[in-house]
Amino acid sequence: MRILIVSCLLPYPTVPHGGGTDLFHLIETLSTRHEVHLVSLVLPGDEPHIAEMRPYVASLHTVIPALTWRQKLHHALREPPWRWGRRARAEVHAAIRRTVAAGVDVAQFEWTETARFVDAVTDPRVVAVLDEVDVSYRPLARALGSEDRRVKAARQRELAWCRRFDVVLTRSEADRAALEPHLPNTRLHVLQPWTHVDAFRDIGTATREPGTVLFAGAMNRAENADAVLWFYRACWPRVRQAIPTARLVIAGHAPLPRITRLAADPTVHRTQRVTVTGTVPDLRPVYARADVCIAPSLAGGGVLNKVIDGMAAGRPVVTMAVGNEGVAAPPDAVRVADEPAVFANAVVRLLRDPDEWARVAAAGRAFVQRTYRWADNVARLEALYHEMSTTKKQRELPQIK
Repeated sequence: MRILIVSCLLPYPTVPHGGGTDLFHLIETLSTRHEVHLVSLVLPGDEPHIAEMRPYVASLHTVIPALTWRQKLHHALREPPWRWGRRARAEVHAAIRRTVAAGVDVAQFEWTETARFVDAVTDPRVVAVLDEVDVSYRPLARALGSEDRRVKAARQRELAWCRRFDVVLTRSEADRAALEPHLPNTRLHVLQPWTHVDAFRDIGTATREPGTVLFAGAMNRAENADAVLWFYRACWPRVRQAIPTARLVIAGHAPLPRITRLAADPTVHRTQRVTVTGTVPDLRPVYARADVCIAPSLAGGGVLNKVIDGMAAGRPVVTMAVGNEGVAAPPDAVRVADEPAVFANAVVRLLRDPDEWARVAAAGRAFVQRTYRWADNVARLEALYHEMSTTKKQRELPQIK
């Protein structure tokens, strides 16, 4: 099949955030059996990575927005399309139109931010797919309340974009179920994220450093910074009081200043009990040294890869209810706690009790190995592409009287 991917973030092999990693591996896998084309915005700093995508696609069109200095300083991972400027928006539209005119079967738009470009797909035979990745209004509703007017407006906008597509992809069954009542005429499909399940399969226990508590994630994301600070302020003192030798490792790309300051906190710096690594080229050694993985989440949304990765590495994971919502791990495979004291106690128990540690670690690894099978996941998506493409093309065939 001929598949067009439209993205507001450039995917590449070493992209430091989960959404980009997921998209890169989807393109990498699809390109082995299909003709894949990519139209992508490129944000400042990612220009050197453009060439890295050329081996994976049949055509590549990138657009570098003329961002203002205020936008360049903005810490958010994604800039909304209305800030890209008219020139960039026009170039994206033109690239989509040219690619579709040359012939594609599927046009897949990544993240809700790119949905506004769907009007560039004018061929009724092309299957229009919106990959939501995260259903954005759901974390907002948790933060502000579902009846807040801003939440209602955001939900209305997001659902309106979804209705313009033949297929909407989500990363979890929870997100799919949330959309289903609002999109009765839209095909909904769960595309589970790419994970490190295979890459972490052989991480054993010999490299484990007792007392090491790991949080891993893109640390330039406000959601991850907020989660780490919640744990550091509300839970970490309780863990240190129970286990003075415990060590907190915060691993991830481009940590915000409020995170890097934790490593210099004079109350802990003398004993080096908090380490902020910054960018980690290879996560395997980080997870191999971990004793317990934590994944607090104040916002939730989608699937937290850090929960899956900890389990895949054979390490017990402590998260919150919203952190496990998308993963849907059973009670024996993960420890879930929302209150600081309960969360801290769960970490302490796993650090102290080798039997409890072994039970949770084994159950978690078994769960993700049987649930997150990337090859099967992509095969289901390919079958959906084929089914929808065949249906649309048959519908557009001239009727013989």
